[in-house]
Amino acid sequence: MVQSKITMTCILGIETSCDETSAAVVDDGRTVRSNVVASQIDLHRKYGGVVPEIASRAHVECLDVVIQEAMTQADCKPDSIDAVAVTYRPGLVGSLLIGVTAANIVPGSAPSTTAAGNGSVFSFFQRACCCAPPRWRSQRISVVSRPVTCIR
Repeated sequence: MVQSKITMTCILGIETSCDETSAAVVDDGRTVRSNVVASQIDLHRKYGGVVPEIASRAHVECLDVVIQEAMTQADCKPDSIDAVAVTYRPGLVGSLLIGVTAANIVPGSAPSTTAAGNGSVFSFFQRACCCAPPRWRSQRISVVSRPVTCIR
């Protein structure tokens, strides 16, 4: 009997679309090894809503710490990351740019340093990713056709 080698995929996810900075490490798309969120609620409270420039600056200040903490909690080294997933829309343009830039320069995302050797960076449409996964899991759907409607 020939046994096939099971390859685990380790993905670092980055989310900076608005006023929270988040990073998570997920194995095989199902096992969440860590999920770290830095909230900006206190920074924006006195303005009665999110101020885009303040949000962007706060992402710059804490994203590296959030990513490092997510990797530490997951007991994950940079070279064990197979791919990086990042939100690219919708959201505040400045905040999104910070997340996308970080995803492209995070240690371990270069092709020569990832475990899979591919250095893949995947961009995700945040609204579909937040709402569709329960449906995907329950119906074993791998592709969702548009339009996708979500009510939070």
